Amino acid sequence: MNQVAGIVTGPVVLAVAALALGRLMLRGLGFRLYRGEEWALGFVTGAAGLSLLVTLAGAAGQARKGVFVGTTAALAVAALWRTRRGAMKRLPPLAPAWGVFFAVVFAGYLALYFVNALTPETAGGERLGLAFREWRTHRLAGWPDGMRMLFLFAFSFGRHSSAALAHLAFLVALPLTMLCYARRFGFGGSGAFAALAVLAAPAAGAVGTRALDDVALAAVLFALFYVAQLRHEVPARGVAVVGALLAAFALSLRYRVPEVVVLRGPRELALWGTPAGSLLGPVFLLAPLALLALRYPQRRRFVAAAAILGAAGAAGGEARWLIPCLPFTALAMGLAVRNSPGAAPALAVVAALSGWPGVMHLYTAGDAWRLRGFPVAAALRQEPEDQYLNARVPGYALARLVDQFVPERGRTFAFGEVAAAYTTREVVTGGVPGMALEAALDPRRQPGRRIVFRFAARTVRGLRVRGGKAVAEFRVLAGAREVARAPGWRLRAGPDVRAAALAFDNSYVTRWEGAGPGAYLEIDFPAPVKADGIMLEGPREQDTAALVWEGREESGWKALAGAATVEDGVVHGHLREAAVEELKARGIGYVLVRDADAGTEDFRRMSLLWGLAPAVELYDARLYRVE
Repeated sequence: MNQVAGIVTGPVVLAVAALALGRLMLRGLGFRLYRGEEWALGFVTGAAGLSLLVTLAGAAGQARKGVFVGTTAALAVAALWRTRRGAMKRLPPLAPAWGVFFAVVFAGYLALYFVNALTPETAGGERLGLAFREWRTHRLAGWPDGMRMLFLFAFSFGRHSSAALAHLAFLVALPLTMLCYARRFGFGGSGAFAALAVLAAPAAGAVGTRALDDVALAAVLFALFYVAQLRHEVPARGVAVVGALLAAFALSLRYRVPEVVVLRGPRELALWGTPAGSLLGPVFLLAPLALLALRYPQRRRFVAAAAILGAAGAAGGEARWLIPCLPFTALAMGLAVRNSPGAAPALAVVAALSGWPGVMHLYTAGDAWRLRGFPVAAALRQEPEDQYLNARVPGYALARLVDQFVPERGRTFAFGEVAAAYTTREVVTGGVPGMALEAALDPRRQPGRRIVFRFAARTVRGLRVRGGKAVAEFRVLAGAREVARAPGWRLRAGPDVRAAALAFDNSYVTRWEGAGPGAYLEIDFPAPVKADGIMLEGPREQDTAALVWEGREESGWKALAGAATVEDGVVHGHLREAAVEELKARGIGYVLVRDADAGTEDFRRMSLLWGLAPAVELYDARLYRVE
């Protein structure tokens, strides 16, 4: 139970700090709010400000529990002193029936979500791994994003599950903020339905109980909308400051270091591709009702916000990105049926029942990502944490292996998935290291064709090749020699300009990859260069007829007339050694290989040729040290 107490302490301290800071900010900026409003908006606003404070502490190397406890205590004392006088008015009350119904449903879902968030964290990816490293070093381990800073705060008390509970705090705050808005503006019953619809949405529960950020983004965006509606009642300076803080926090939630999220297992399955009804709940199948709100000017803003955020979520490519549009959609639906007797209560009952785990199996597919009950044994750690995670998180055992045998600052390359949230070491997958190792292992990835295009000698300011499939090396020729590459050469490429340099690095295990007719690879010379040929070295499947050769002269780009010769079977030796050199150049000192990975036998038999030394073997995985 001591472990559970530590886990719960983190989000409690975070909530106290956020509430205290938020109330101080709102009072100091002249906001005069109702009691419930100040608490709801205060938490979200304070969380944004607290994230900034944690960032500053991390930048100073002081992101530690003692600092967080001291900061929370100071904020709490200051908030109590600042708010000691002037009792705030209460919001207009809900109808008694709505109040009782909302309280009962809210309490039930809060218990469900709390138990699920308390279980060992299974969805945190690279972001939580960064927080893990920051917790160990007390300083930032990467470019900060808003939610990771809050995770770091909570993580310092109870580690991974505390971070999940920190996200749950936003799932609690969101429906309460919606209800405050509805009560302030006179449509409490419709607002209660909308708040319960969002609270009970299967997607909100599944995401909000994990260390992700989509529900937090929804809460922040709705708070930003709320503050904007108060612009005629509070000082403009206050609206501007709070609005800018919330907007910056929202941007940091979406535009962040890419993460790998593990969403697999008995109750952690991919959201993308599941039926809309099983994802958001049957009540949101009636979302077109929201369009009826367009008849009223004051309600159109809900429809507009829902449409904009829904389009942005759909464009994001992940269904969980639709969550931020749910509050606005639900409120528009509630207002649309406001004048229909019994409609809002009926919809509220449907929302409350359809989101409950015992009911969802009646209408959802078996693989829909949703909560499936109360995993009390896992939450109370009666089921060992390692056992729980090994069964549900691919790569968890590998993460622990890396953490145990790789030095503190060591970097490891892995072909497959490693649970980044559970290792303090940096694990690299894919990218240039993966490309290099694959080229050394797979003949299809090796430069098996050399194309030499000769044209009449001329002075050019640039050279370009269109339609390339892949280029390991791009060489400019002048007679029998290669024109020496110079630091002033400017490279352009489409679609991936970042990889253009890989065609000019004298390494046959890296390459720039194009994408058919629209692809191009271009050099811009700082001074005119005399040349008469271009040599491309790349894969055997390169289609010479698809290539278009161009040169840039004073008058602009022109097609080059000439002839191309092709030589097949060009494979440059020592590719294993070259691949390992690419690892070394990027500070990678270890390679993790599993039996299911391509080339596992080659690594086992040819480790000396690779320049790798076996470090440890566990189950179906081997860890090699780069010599």
